Amino acid sequence: MKPIFQEEWELGEGRVRIMLLSPVHFLEGTARISHYVENPVFQGETFSLSEVQEYWMEQRGLTYEALFLGSNFSASDVSRFAAAFQEVDREECESWFIDECEKRDNLYFSILKLPANAAEDSLFQCELTLKHELAHALYCQKPPFRQLIHHLWNSLPSIRREQIHDRYAHFYASHRVIDEWAAHILASYEWEQVNDLSDNLFLELKSVYWSSVDRKRLLKTVTALHSSILSHCELPNSNVLPEGSDFSEAS
Repeated sequence: MKPIFQEEWELGEGRVRIMLLSPVHFLEGTARISHYVENPVFQGETFSLSEVQEYWMEQRGLTYEALFLGSNFSASDVSRFAAAFQEVDREECESWFIDECEKRDNLYFSILKLPANAAEDSLFQCELTLKHELAHALYCQKPPFRQLIHHLWNSLPSIRREQIHDRYAHFYASHRVIDEWAAHILASYEWEQVNDLSDNLFLELKSVYWSSVDRKRLLKTVTALHSSILSHCELPNSNVLPEGSDFSEAS
């Protein structure tokens, strides 16, 4: 497997590998690993790629690669997958991840799927997805960040925590819910989650996030990522950062 784009950073107590994959490689490389570690139906089970596709077609009427924009997992997640799925049963792209983790055990993968086109809204969506996936990397690899997330989570009323668990239960195993809740806040996907926090707590979380990932470093990565997308997809009318980008000076 050859990623369309990849870049590696030091992050927290390990390293994060940012990757852009074609839809086929995204499916064959990430679907079973991610479902093995975090899906409430497939977690800890052995299953085929076709079973994942059939499940989401039944549940949402979409294939995995049509439904999901990004994926994330750690080297330890990959190792657990490798222990459950014998080499003969693995996809070539899955074996690629296993080989990478055998070289280094402190990796975290933040993976994006190549969009169908390079229109401005597609580039912006990739930016949001990258922010989301990097939030997962921080949660895994930076204990003070994880502690802050749990402090914010514990500040919510118990009935609200139950509502969030119920809302995410279809997509995520229970041990992933807090991590996902925070990642959605940081990527501003769903205003309902953003509104769980006061303005001051929200700004505190954003400040810790940006100082942890290094905003200037991430801006350079986003620029390079956009260039890769533009070279593989239909050109949009403009390749500038979309208005409202979280990287703008006004943010």
